[in-house]
Amino acid sequence: MQALTIKILFFPNTPERLRDLSEEYIRIVNQMSEQAEKQSSFPKISTKDVTARLPSAVLNQAIRDAKSVYKKMKKKASVPSLKTRLLRE
Repeated sequence: MQALTIKILFFPNTPERLRDLSEEYIRIVNQMSEQAEKQSSFPKISTKDVTARLPSAVLNQAIRDAKSVYKKMKKKASVPSLKTRLLRE
């Protein structure tokens, strides 16, 4: 018997739900990067410190993205932010 690798992707049933999740993701990343800018350093954050309607794996990615945005902001001395969501309909 040969082992089989299966990739399972979960998508919300409605496009509105996906749109809401993406807007929440963008809001969280922008909020964390603005908070880091005010504190002049990126705080140590975990998923339990962030209140959002996102799964913990997505929150972890949002934290990583916010750190990246903050680093770019320090390098370029400007304030980048996430603006658009990438959706296929």
